Amino acid sequence: MTLRSQVKAIIFVMAGLSALHVQAQEVPQYTSVPKFYDFLPNVVSDWIPAVKNLDPRDHGRAYAEVLGLTAILIYYDQDIINASQSRARKLYLISPTDSGAESRVFFTTKIAGISADLRVPKGTNATMYYIGDGLTSLAILSGLTVAGNITDDKRMLNTASEFAESLVLTGSFILPSKYIAGRESPFRASEDGGVWRPAAGVKAYLSNVSKHDAFPSGHIATVMSGVTILAQNYPDQPWIQPVGYTAMGLLMWAMLNNGEHWAGDYPVGIAIGYNAARTVFERRRPANYNVDGQPTVRKKNYTIMPFANSDGVGLMFERRS
Repeated sequence: MTLRSQVKAIIFVMAGLSALHVQAQEVPQYTSVPKFYDFLPNVVSDWIPAVKNLDPRDHGRAYAEVLGLTAILIYYDQDIINASQSRARKLYLISPTDSGAESRVFFTTKIAGISADLRVPKGTNATMYYIGDGLTSLAILSGLTVAGNITDDKRMLNTASEFAESLVLTGSFILPSKYIAGRESPFRASEDGGVWRPAAGVKAYLSNVSKHDAFPSGHIATVMSGVTILAQNYPDQPWIQPVGYTAMGLLMWAMLNNGEHWAGDYPVGIAIGYNAARTVFERRRPANYNVDGQPTVRKKNYTIMPFANSDGVGLMFERRS
């Protein structure tokens, strides 16, 4: 197998890890409206069930897939990123004067004396990269909250609360994981594949974050968390997963191109985001959810698999009747 074929095959399999099997399920029927701040104390109580969900005795196959795939990708990481960036340069997505992560100030403001400028991406690769930016999640969260209040939609308001809760829970797992792993970001790498500096110390980490925080990917974890929360609360909207996973594929590709992440940073990030979202939804879903075992909304089962490689991005569908 040529290096080019290896790159395609490995990244395709990596992206396929984020596929979810969409089973027939009912639409959650919420009967109450959460308070604005509910998600914050909930995150504390989410930790125990979230950790329990990581018990390898219950998820041996998932562990084998995530860890095995991570090991393979780490082995090929330098070759993968070289191939991706080479193709990105040919497509003019990046250049010596454009890293593919450039942005410009759209609106200047200060909050409590601290600069809080609103920035927008410059160029195609930067636009794909901003899919994983905090402003994207904030826009979705704000949209759900505002629309839910205007229409008095309890499902929308609960989804917004769960969305925020899942993002905070995801971050509470991602940050210590980054500190413990201590992997260099590609654009700062001092050797092929990046140096690993496990738990180098809080001062060393904060003084040079990009030298320690590549693994796992918080961008991918955040998007996976958000898509999972939306898909679980809106099983009657089958477009959510195809659109969400396409966005994930674009983000994966963009971060290889701009040197923000290695491909090996993705599988664990995906797993963390998914676990956080599932934990939150299982704890917050209505008490009578699917109580009789008979779904009120039925769909065909299918698997959606995004992929991103040096030639582009796309989706693969597998449908079961």
